[in-house]
Amino acid sequence: MVDACRERDVNLICFPGGIIFHPDGFEAQDDIVYDLASDGKLDGLIVSTSTITGSLPDDEDVKDFYKRFQPRPIVGLERSLPGIPTVLKSEYEPMCEAMAHLIEVHGYRRIAYINRLGAGPHRERYQAYKDTLAKYNIPYNPDLVFSAYLDLPDLTGGGLQSGIDFEAVATSDDDFALGVLRALQAHGVRVPEQVAVTGFDDVAESWTVTPPLTTVSPPFHEMGYRAVEMLLALLAGEAVPDQVILPCKLTVRQSCGCMPIQAARAEIQLPVEMKFDRTVQTEAGQKSLNAVLVAHRADIVAEMAQAVGPEESNTGAGTSP
Repeated sequence: MVDACRERDVNLICFPGGIIFHPDGFEAQDDIVYDLASDGKLDGLIVSTSTITGSLPDDEDVKDFYKRFQPRPIVGLERSLPGIPTVLKSEYEPMCEAMAHLIEVHGYRRIAYINRLGAGPHRERYQAYKDTLAKYNIPYNPDLVFSAYLDLPDLTGGGLQSGIDFEAVATSDDDFALGVLRALQAHGVRVPEQVAVTGFDDVAESWTVTPPLTTVSPPFHEMGYRAVEMLLALLAGEAVPDQVILPCKLTVRQSCGCMPIQAARAEIQLPVEMKFDRTVQTEAGQKSLNAVLVAHRADIVAEMAQAVGPEESNTGAGTSP
């Protein structure tokens, strides 16, 4: 949004509040900042609908929230409402791709799923989970599906054993995926060696955790840019589409079971086999470097990981987005 507004010499004012109608009274106090957006000096609004609503299932509550800002033009992001032009990202196809990756590349068949209750995007992702299982003739097991609104559900509450009852956990967003990752590691379960984990949304922490999270990456920059374009078109009296849907992509890292080089190949389309001309002298005689790397791959990767240590996010107090 900043880039689009700068190019068009438009003033951008941000009101960073929280989830409306939050069940926690303390968290709900964030909502007061939205009253500032009712100022008549604003020409139009772009509302990150999924951010302010979380997974709030009732569209009527969201419509009531919008009424305080009308009749000024409004463009929504990520959650479609009648009468509000909205920029959306694809939900169903990338979740199918994430599931297919777990099944085709890694051979997992016992895949648990954690779904956030409520809004349409999460329902689409859940449907993609079920449809992909059916496509690969994997029976749907309701005991492996967990749903929640805000808090991470307990995967072991029904007596399930990680690595035995389920080999992988797919989640409808990165917050759940990161919670699963920490919970498994806290109980001594190795990710991805014993249980694989995937997410959706590619939040900043997803690539700083250990192991880095395989997730779906939305085109957030383009979404913000297009939202500004649509709002300016409305202000100019032009017609805009009811919905603009932009594609996401699967970002393969290591939490799914891919090694670093596999993840890199998935991103930049390297050939499957990488040949080396050099040879290495071993106790058994000369061998190609490629053969040595293949033979000792697990030991090499383990030693490299130990040398590097856990990755940490840079959250210095002196920095700002």
